[in-house]
Amino acid sequence: MMTQPRIAIVVSHPIQHFCPQYASLAAISDWQVKVFFASSMGKKAYHDKDFGHSLAWSSLSLDAFEHQFLSEEALPSSKNLDAPKLDHALMAYDPDVVVIYGYWQKVQRRALAWAVGAGKRIYYISDSELAHGAGGPKSWLKTLLLRRRLAPVSRFLTVGTWNEDFYRRVGAPVSKMTRMNFPIDIAAFDHALADSKELREKTRRELGFKPDDFVIATVGKLVPRKRQADLIRAVLIAKPEARLRALVIGSGPDEPALQTLVNGDERVRMCGFISPEALPALYLASDAYAHLSSYEPHSLAISEAIYCGLPVVLSDRCGSYGPSDDVEPGANGFVFPVGDVESLAGMLSRLAQSPSLRQRFAKRSLAYALDAQHQAHGEFLRIALTADGLWNT
Repeated sequence: MMTQPRIAIVVSHPIQHFCPQYASLAAISDWQVKVFFASSMGKKAYHDKDFGHSLAWSSLSLDAFEHQFLSEEALPSSKNLDAPKLDHALMAYDPDVVVIYGYWQKVQRRALAWAVGAGKRIYYISDSELAHGAGGPKSWLKTLLLRRRLAPVSRFLTVGTWNEDFYRRVGAPVSKMTRMNFPIDIAAFDHALADSKELREKTRRELGFKPDDFVIATVGKLVPRKRQADLIRAVLIAKPEARLRALVIGSGPDEPALQTLVNGDERVRMCGFISPEALPALYLASDAYAHLSSYEPHSLAISEAIYCGLPVVLSDRCGSYGPSDDVEPGANGFVFPVGDVESLAGMLSRLAQSPSLRQRFAKRSLAYALDAQHQAHGEFLRIALTADGLWNT
């Protein structure tokens, strides 16, 4: 019988949707997991310039998995983030596998170098993709550099179709890829879904929506690349019989301009910043989800929306769609050319006026999301370790 493989996960700081995944992994007896945080940001309050106020997450589940803070300071999660104590901490833990998140930060490059020097397997996670367009000499040079940088990686834990296409472009063989998917806080969502009908009706009443309103949610910081104005404009130009309503969830520097665009129109609700704990109720109050970004590698909000059974309409610059991704065009959503407000309005109106289409899309969203989160909360690691000869049944 094989001994339990030891998994070291090196991450910048406690991240609200990853910590529940670590808790799920720690609850499985087939392996040992320890998470090494370079910063206490998130556990301790920090100022987010885009949201415009201080944040500290209350649902990190830190007591549910073994972890070590390599700094007690709330250091910013920048490219210069480093943890000189990491080498000693990894040596003491002596893992079989080191999981790293990209190569952008110094701490991740330190983890990569330590694992190479110690002869450990490296599992690599990123949201890199090609959905927002790539090409030219700069892109070609980056590809060559990435081929060299990623050569020591044992396995790529992928998050979607575009992500896998990116890895193939930089020379990673399919045999070294295992689909992980990005995790969400399934415990929080399952709690809300247990009383979904009652919670939906209560939330819609509080927001002032009528039973026959077709509510489209969008979640994210109010910054230019998120393009929430496109959804607002689509709702305002749609035919009245579609009864489109927008639920704009988030805060940020674009808020005054968006409020001016809305100009008090009752068809749009601006919610401001909403805590993760309160988000499930707003998804459940909605009939569809829209993501409008000009650049979005792989959206957490889309993963959350489909877990609530929502159809999705997203721009072609979002990396969450494909034949085996959160959104499969024509199966649980539509893709529109970024910035094309008329196309967006037409797709949303079509959903609003076709209950059978909505039901079919909703069923597909939920089925895919359940499988994706099963993978993300443990099955991916079992598959990866088995493929690498580190675990068997």
